Amino acid sequence: MKNKHPKNHKSNGIVDFFTPHTELALLSSMRKFKTLTIMVIVFVLAVIGFLFFLLRMVK
Repeated sequence: MKNKHPKNHKSNGIVDFFTPHTELALLSSMRKFKTLTIMVIVFVLAVIGFLFFLLRMVK
């Protein structure tokens, strides 16, 4: 039976730089699932639109 709890990870300095991170996991999942890709694109566009709206309100 697998242990469901992740092991505590201590920082190893330069070794952590080369280990896979969440961003890479997101990109690999986005390659598999079209729905996730669409959701991420819509979210990024919404955030950019909101920031553009805020900048227009400031001026």
